[in-house]
Amino acid sequence: MGQQSLIYSFVARGTVILAEYTEFTGNFTSIAAQCLQKLPATNNKFTYNCDGHTFNYLVENGFTYCVVAVESAGRQIPIAFLERVKEDFNKRYGGGKAATAVANSLNKEFGSKLKEHMQYCVDHPEEISKLAKVKAQVSEVIKFAIITFVASYCVVAVESAGRQIPIAFLERVKEDFNKRYGGGKAATAVANSLNKEFGSKLKEHMQYCVDHPEEISKLAKVKAQVSEVKGVMMENIEKVLDRGEKIELLVDKTENLRSQAQDFRQNGTQMRRKMWLQNMKVKLIVLGILLLLILIIILSVCRGFKC
Repeated sequence: MGQQSLIYSFVARGTVILAEYTEFTGNFTSIAAQCLQKLPATNNKFTYNCDGHTFNYLVENGFTYCVVAVESAGRQIPIAFLERVKEDFNKRYGGGKAATAVANSLNKEFGSKLKEHMQYCVDHPEEISKLAKVKAQVSEVIKFAIITFVASYCVVAVESAGRQIPIAFLERVKEDFNKRYGGGKAATAVANSLNKEFGSKLKEHMQYCVDHPEEISKLAKVKAQVSEVKGVMMENIEKVLDRGEKIELLVDKTENLRSQAQDFRQNGTQMRRKMWLQNMKVKLIVLGILLLLILIIILSVCRGFKC
């Protein structure tokens, strides 16, 4: 990738540019400053296209990191550059003089760092691509750990019930509730307005969890195994990063993590199917015994088939 792919960068507090760097001339500096004035204050990433250039912004905790790139550079390298600059800037000035610094007062000490990060990202596109792939894979594997904050789920149980069954009940209720109301009327529903349609479901989930303690215990063991594998693999990834091993090895480890997590999900599904089949077998056996008893009673009363 050419040296001119990243052409201008700055770090700002609010709308005050604290440090900037470029080796080129053009109106891109004024366009970048104009966009800065209109950016939302919320933490996020933004990209604007203008005259064959992309204006990329990363807003976080009141500070804005910007880089202007040629359009052919794509989005991955500019965003990786912004992440590197943000991390470096926070290490140097987090909680320090950046909070009160005046315009361009950090140019001398941080302008050269912007140049270094530009050069690194331009010179190492393959490494940046692999790191982005790793982040995406790790995020995909652990995304089930994201905790929803829209709703709260509660159950009151006798102390002798322990912790496993109540937690399993809450997980079942959460899954059912999200399937029914995720992104729907639950967001605006008034107090007790869902009692009629979901109260009975709470009763059903309670009864199921009380009647199937063994199945719940087995499913809990599977989840514990998944959690253990995830923890071990994440620890291995951290060790790889600490030792500075090749990025190819890191990619392999995340692939293994995804594979093992998928295996455990499949095992969980197979176990649920097995438990369902076992329950059906028990029900069929009980039904057969009842039918046999009825037949015996009829035969004994009728003395054979002569009723």
